[in-house]
This record gives sequence, C-alpha cells and structure tokens, in this order.
Amino acid sequence: RRPPRSTQSRSSAASDVYKRQVSTQSTWGINSFFREMNINQFKRIGYVSYIIAFVGVLTTVPFLLIKYFSCWSQFVVQNYLFLAIAGLIMKFTPLGTIVFQCINKVYYVAIYQNRTFWEIFYDLLLVVAPIPECNNINYGYAGLTEDGKTIKLDAEDEFERNSYQLFHLTVTAGHRLNDISKLEILEVGSGRAGGLYYINKYLKPKRLIGVDISQNQVDFCREKWRDQKNMEFYRGFAESFSNIPEIEKNSLDMVISVDTGHLYQNFSSFVDEAVKVLKPKGYLIISDFREKSYLEQIDNLYKNHPYLDIEYKTNYTANVVHGLKLDGKRRLDMVTKNVNFMFKPFLYYQSGAQGSRIYRGLDSGNFQSMLYVLRKREVPKA
Repeated sequence: RRPPRSTQSRSSAASDVYKRQVSTQSTWGINSFFREMNINQFKRIGYVSYIIAFVGVLTTVPFLLIKYFSCWSQFVVQNYLFLAIAGLIMKFTPLGTIVFQCINKVYYVAIYQNRTFWEIFYDLLLVVAPIPECNNINYGYAGLTEDGKTIKLDAEDEFERNSYQLFHLTVTAGHRLNDISKLEILEVGSGRAGGLYYINKYLKPKRLIGVDISQNQVDFCREKWRDQKNMEFYRGFAESFSNIPEIEKNSLDMVISVDTGHLYQNFSSFVDEAVKVLKPKGYLIISDFREKSYLEQIDNLYKNHPYLDIEYKTNYTANVVHGLKLDGKRRLDMVTKNVNFMFKPFLYYQSGAQGSRIYRGLDSGNFQSMLYVLRKREVPKA
C-alpha cells in the first residue's frame, strides 16, 4: 500500500537528484532563469523586449529595403517567367503537394516535437495569456447533437464544457468505466489542470497527479488548486516522468494523456514510462489527434508493445469538429481579447477556432482524433 502523503516522498536526496536531472535537460539554462523570476519581473522584461523589438524593426526594415530591394526587384524582373511557371507547377501539379509536405515535416520536427520550444512557450503562456477563466488547452469533444452536451455540469463550469467532455471521455475509457473512485490517476501534460479539477470534482478518484514540462504551470497549479487535497503537481518530461521520486513504479491505476501526445519528443518513450508506473492491468488512455499518415505507425506501436493490449479504440474526429464549431466564438475571443498582439498569430494558429490550422486539418480529415484504451499485461507477450 502507498504510505500516507506525509511520508509518501522518498528521501530529500532522491528529490534533489531528480531536480538536478530535470534541470540539466533545460537547454542553456533558459528555463531555470525564468523560474527564478516572479511574474511581475517577467512582465516588465516582456514589455521592455516588445519595445526593443519594435524599435529594432522600425530602424532595420527601411535599411534592408534600401539595401536589398533593388537587388530583389532585379532578380524578379530577370526571372519572372521562370517564377511564374514554377508557381503554376506548384499550384496545379503533385509537386506542390510534395514540397508543402516536406515543409510541414520540417515544421513538425523543428517545432511540434521540440521539447525546449514547448517548455519555453508554456512558461511564457501564463504571462502573455493569463486568462483566469481558462483552465484547459485542448480541442474538446461534443456529442453529435444540436447542443453537443454529453455530461452534466455546474453553471460555473459551462464555459469550458467541451474540454471537460473530452476529459470525461478519456478518464472513463470511452464512457465504459462507471466508477473510478478507488483509482490513482496520473495525467502527463496536465497544463493548468482544468481536466484534473473536473475529474476530482465530479468523479472523485482516490489520488490525482499532474506532470507538466513547465515549472511555471506547475507552480500556478499548486497555488490555484491548493485546496484540492488529493491533487499533486510535479515538473517532469513525458519521456522520463517515472524518475519523479513521488511516483513509485507499478503503483498507479491509470495514466492519461489528453491532446498532448503529438507534442512529445519521443512518443514511444512516453508509452514505456507509463508502463513502468502502472500496476498490472492498469490503464493507459490516450486521446489525441495525429496526421492521417501517422495513424498506422501509432497503432503498430501499441499492438507490438510487449506489455500492452488494445482494449478499445475509437475515432472521434467528427465530435471534435462539431465541438469546435459550437465553441469557435469563445476560442477566437480568448485570443483576440486577452493575448498580446505579438503572440496572437501563433495562438490563433493553434486555437482550434474556425479557419485555424488545427480546425482545417480536422475538418478536412488530414488530422484524425483517436481514443486508445490500453491495459498493462501482467506478463509480456510471448
């Protein structure tokens, strides 16, 4: 049995070792520098940075135009016929599709699976987009009905209904588990912990653990949810969270990941980490979207894992798209009304609002949202 919370942690030495391990994985020490600043210092530095950047643009752009414009205009004039033909080929032949796919793959590796980028991004997000009423950053789930409602919520939680419905779908294994009150559950990529708040309030499990890459978000959650006595938060990485001293091997009933798996630097390492901390017959439940071309690769990873069986899977893309249509105005308003102008384009790009990259990908079918319910075997496959 797990010891009481007061004695739950291992020795302080073990905690110090883990903190050093995590710290060494923060590139150039940037994130440790951020964590040493309070939020007001962070804001002041941000404002000064904006001013410097603005002045820099005003002074350098005219210089660059004067210096290089004649050169570029000459290039265009001399090669306009070639450029026009190349543009037509890109637009109306498969070559354009191939080129854009290559660009997309480079972007996917350089940004989407760059852990340092997301660590810094989420550290900054609490400053540039504090939005007190926003506890969730996922793309939601709606029933295929006019109002999309699948669960009962208190009025205070209606603002993020679709996000909570996605957590309900996940933690109940696709509406197949009726009682999770005796379970100890860990979420990887817990963010602002809106999902854990919902699970704790409405489903009342025994213990909830949130692990996130951003120390700022971990600190935020420890403060915001300090009254939730069975909720714990730790900084860690998806590829190594089993090293957190407070998380014992073979001790948890469920590990969940909600709309974050596509960002993990090494997804197969995350799966192995989940297996380490799960009890035999424990659940690994993943709800996430992927490019259609990656689905078979993900499916094979689960099928071929020696300690996992696929108990249930379903494609819920239509539910996400319907939810984004119902939720589009709220998502757009959160970006346009609450986010600093320098960050609006990227956050809109990621927001899921109609017209954004994520929405277009899901609506066109290029992205597919899948729920996988996996069970840990007591013995490996033969």
